Amino acid sequence: MNFKISILLSIGLIIGCTQSVTPEKKSKWITPLETVCEKSGGKIDANGCKNNWFGGSMICSESGGRLPTLDELTNEIVSCQGIVTQSNRGIGEMLQNIGNHSYQKCYKNHGFNSVTYWSSSTISRFHPLAIYVEFKGGLKGALPKASPRYITCVKR
Repeated sequence: MNFKISILLSIGLIIGCTQSVTPEKKSKWITPLETVCEKSGGKIDANGCKNNWFGGSMICSESGGRLPTLDELTNEIVSCQGIVTQSNRGIGEMLQNIGNHSYQKCYKNHGFNSVTYWSSSTISRFHPLAIYVEFKGGLKGALPKASPRYITCVKR
């Protein structure tokens, strides 16, 4: 009797160990390495690599990617059921995002922090402002390209 139970347990363990593993979904996002970030003049802290817009472009290029477009960043907000809002208006939507625990958890699970990230989008080619996205409140806005913000990259 004990022999039969032992065989059944062994078969159960073998079957349990041979379950197929679904390959992990490959992310299109690249988190810059500390060495690449600092080589291009950036600084690393708990939230990632921080640099100005020009440095961000170099960091992404060195990382095998590019700065994301405004649409790519805002699509992450929308995919997490957040609301994209302008930084100079829409306080109600911003507060909704901040109070939405599901949204807050989702964008973090996607690898983002509640900080501002540079996009590749600009006001115009030679204009001194570029577009950023801030995940905590779902904000988008424009800042001087020389301002330090966080860098995330998209694979080429």
